Amino acid sequence: MCDIFDDHHEDINDLMAAVAKFGADAGVKYTDYWRVAMSSEKIDFNNAGRQWTYEYCTQFGWFQIPNRFYPMRSIALDDMYWEEYCQDIFGDFTPSPAVKEINRFYGGLDITGDNIYFLNGSEDPWQGAAMV
Repeated sequence: MCDIFDDHHEDINDLMAAVAKFGADAGVKYTDYWRVAMSSEKIDFNNAGRQWTYEYCTQFGWFQIPNRFYPMRSIALDDMYWEEYCQDIFGDFTPSPAVKEINRFYGGLDITGDNIYFLNGSEDPWQGAAMV
């Protein structure tokens, strides 16, 4: 993977084309994250991206802002970015993720249930919001 990006790092347009090809080869489309496409309320049984985005905008609040000392993603992805992103997709509301209520409802770290397996990868950006 690194070779692909290293071979194309000289020219930003070439690099962006390599990133787009890498994403397309992995099944990721630009429209999976594009605010305009995500704001569509048309039901698509093959795409749950809007529903997942609604969950993290309103319930989980795990916006994956970059580490301020060692950012591995753009520092532009701050809290304000995510607030605007959620508003652009879901309309004029101020998202305030109901993290405490969701934890209380599902049991927080004392979750109970049958046939639940928690898998947390070391490179998973959601690992901080997962069971440990």
